Amino acid sequence: MRQQHAQTNRNGETTVTRELATAPEREHVELYAQNEIALGQVELVPGARLSYDDDFGSHFAPSLNLRYGFQWPMAGHFHAGVGRGYRVPNLKERYFHFDHSRLGYIVVGNPALKPEESTSTQLGVELQGQHYQLDINLFHNELRNFIVEETQAEHGFGQGITVHQYQNVERARTRGVELGATFDLAAGVLLSGGYTYLEAVDRATGQRLPQRPRHQLKTELAYQWRATQAALEFIAEGSAPAELGGPGETPAWQRWNLRFNQAVGERLTLYFGVDNLLDEHRDVTDPHDTSPLSGRLIYSGLRLRG
Repeated sequence: MRQQHAQTNRNGETTVTRELATAPEREHVELYAQNEIALGQVELVPGARLSYDDDFGSHFAPSLNLRYGFQWPMAGHFHAGVGRGYRVPNLKERYFHFDHSRLGYIVVGNPALKPEESTSTQLGVELQGQHYQLDINLFHNELRNFIVEETQAEHGFGQGITVHQYQNVERARTRGVELGATFDLAAGVLLSGGYTYLEAVDRATGQRLPQRPRHQLKTELAYQWRATQAALEFIAEGSAPAELGGPGETPAWQRWNLRFNQAVGERLTLYFGVDNLLDEHRDVTDPHDTSPLSGRLIYSGLRLRG
């Protein structure tokens, strides 16, 4: 027996979510500890996480991070880390039933999912100048039982209905580079941005993992003069495989957002903004389109601090 919930968004699109009414209660507990050890310009941070779940038992995940600060030839620091990761599948991935059948697809949970396990390493450097900050970070993750969404064979939901279900990928790898930069262009003008290149593959087949784009970009141009603040933000994401080994792709997308704040005295702030300036949104008839759903959103209001 299932419980059913329907939700309609501002575009008039309805999502039906079902969950098992008799799903068992679940207890999940985590304990985390870490210690910071300073050795001159070197800082060591060992840590450990102990988790317990009713369904999956206990798991121990240690980690070790290192940070080394320097002042020549410019100020900055190196950082490196290695650690084990562990994640149990959540209730959505195991039990929920998202009914988009009127749009041609359904997403169902998988009670047989296994927890994800990972070994992660990273290496990076941060440089700081009078008017800039630069960051670069390399990462590499080896994963077991990685949870992805796959297209399944006919499940009796009706002809023409595509069924997606969460599955484990026995061995997977993600690696890439993250770049970040901040520049003081002029008095009150700040330009910041970040870029991520990601390679995510199934180790057994060499195929790209679904819904994980190679390219992600986020930039912001901000301005502040006295009590006035304004910012223009740009977000972009590249295309990615829609499913493991399948022909479909999630399309690339981009967004422009605008924010404006005006302080009035010490306690009151007026704000105004537009999310998705160009009113671009998901094609709801395309089950592979995972770009943001909502169109242009214009909002305003005030904040009063006590």
